[in-house]
Amino acid sequence: MPQRHLKTAQTHDDAALRHHQAALYWEDHGEREYAALERRKVEIEHAAAEIERREADFIHRKRTAGSGA
Repeated sequence: MPQRHLKTAQTHDDAALRHHQAALYWEDHGEREYAALERRKVEIEHAAAEIERREADFIHRKRTAGSGA
C-alpha cells in the first residue's frame, strides 16, 4: 500500500488522540461546549484517517490488478 497515505492516516489518528485528551481536559475543567468541539474533531480526524486508508487500499488494488498478479 502507498506509504504516503498510511503515514497521513497515522497523522490523523495521532491528532484524534490529542483532541480526545483535550476533550477530557476541558470536560474536567467544566467547559462542556469546548469539550464537545474537541470530541467532534476526534470524529473528523478518525474519518480522515479512514479515507486515507481506503485510498491506500484502492491504489494498492489498482496497482496489483495492473501488474497481472
